[in-house]
Amino acid sequence: MNTHSFRCLAGALLALAASTSAHAVDGTVNFSGHIVDTPCTISTDGKTVAVNMQDVSAGAVLDTSAPKTPFSIKLSNCSTALKKNVQVTFSGTQVANGLLSLRNEPGAAKNVAIQLYQDGKTLSLDKLSESVPLKQGASEIPFAAQYVGYGGQLPVSGTANAIAQFTLTYP
Repeated sequence: MNTHSFRCLAGALLALAASTSAHAVDGTVNFSGHIVDTPCTISTDGKTVAVNMQDVSAGAVLDTSAPKTPFSIKLSNCSTALKKNVQVTFSGTQVANGLLSLRNEPGAAKNVAIQLYQDGKTLSLDKLSESVPLKQGASEIPFAAQYVGYGGQLPVSGTANAIAQFTLTYP
């Protein structure tokens, strides 16, 4: 009977050894990522907003009747669980009083800049915009831009292109 017990024990040990080899480590899974405090994704085309300011006469720039061109920054996948509002700061080359300078390129207009607006009020470069409530899902932050003269000199016609960067802040 001892031999029988020994055979049973040997068989059990053999089965146990076979089962542990089935659970051997074959690889590793590394998990990586970040937990971010950004409740929305910028959904504007590739994070670039294209604003077509149209052709504007130098006279309209001079008498401040150049049209205000609306544009917006579109956000998607917004969650209002942590943050309820968003603010925008525009930055770029400034010529005077928070005005955005035109690009210095051959044939560029002179004595003209771009004034930004939020809700009809001027918005200077490097200043936080008014706070805008986020909506669950998708949100849109509206602005406008206008060609304006500066420096007390007559506007000189030419191309009137400019670039500004924007930063979102969730207060």
